Amino acid sequence: MRTKFAVFFSVDGGVGKTTLALATAFEKERVLIIDADWEKADLSSIFGVPKKPGWLAGRYGKDVYVHKVRPNLYVIPGYEAAMLYQSGKIGDSELFEALYDTLVALPDALAEERLPVDTVIVDTPKALQLTWIEALQRKLKALMYFVADRRLVTRIADVKMQIYGRYMRYASLIVANMLEKGDEKAPGIKMVNAFLTRVKMPSDYSAERIYKAILGDRRNREALSLLVKWIKEK
Repeated sequence: MRTKFAVFFSVDGGVGKTTLALATAFEKERVLIIDADWEKADLSSIFGVPKKPGWLAGRYGKDVYVHKVRPNLYVIPGYEAAMLYQSGKIGDSELFEALYDTLVALPDALAEERLPVDTVIVDTPKALQLTWIEALQRKLKALMYFVADRRLVTRIADVKMQIYGRYMRYASLIVANMLEKGDEKAPGIKMVNAFLTRVKMPSDYSAERIYKAILGDRRNREALSLLVKWIKEK
C-alpha cells in the first residue's frame, strides 16, 4: 500500500494550522505525524512527546524516536530542529533539505518497521518557500492543505491577497479556520473548500482535549470529515 502524505501549510502563524493537523490525524487514524514546524515544535509538546531525537536525527546518523499516542497514531518530534533553529545554528534551507530526505525515506522505513500507518501528516512552519511547497506536492504527490484564518473570507488587503494567491496555487484544499458567527455568509467563503468555527480551547492544552473541543461544533466535524475523505480518496 502506497504511503500518503498530507502537508499543512500557511502564510501566517496563529491560524490554527497545527491544531487542524492534530485533529485530522485523530480523525483519520493509521497516521504518523511529523512535527516539522521548526519555529516552535508546538505539536510535539501538545502531544506530550518526550524530548528525544526526532526527524532531524537521521541526518546525523542517530536513531529517530517515534512516539506512540495510540496503536494507530504516532508522532515524530521536532524539538531539536526547533532548538537549533531558534539558536541560529541551522537555517531554513538545511532544515527543509533534511525534512525532504526524511519524508522520501519514510515509506520504506514504515514498511521495514511494520508500523500500522498508511498516512503521514506534516505540520510545517509558516510561509515555506514556494519552491519547497512545489517539491513536496510534485515529488511526494502530497495533498497540500492551505490554512488561513477568518481574514481570508472577510477582508484582506490586496497586497496580502496576492501573497495568499501565490500559495493557494499549490493547495489541494483551502481551509478557513476560526470563523465567527456570520462569517460563513462572507463573499470570500466561496474560495474555500472547508471552514471551521472558533471554539474555546481547554485550559488543559493536551492533544485529545483539543480534538474533543473541535468536535464539539457540528460544522467542524463536517470539515474534518472532508479533510479525511480527501486523504482516503487520494
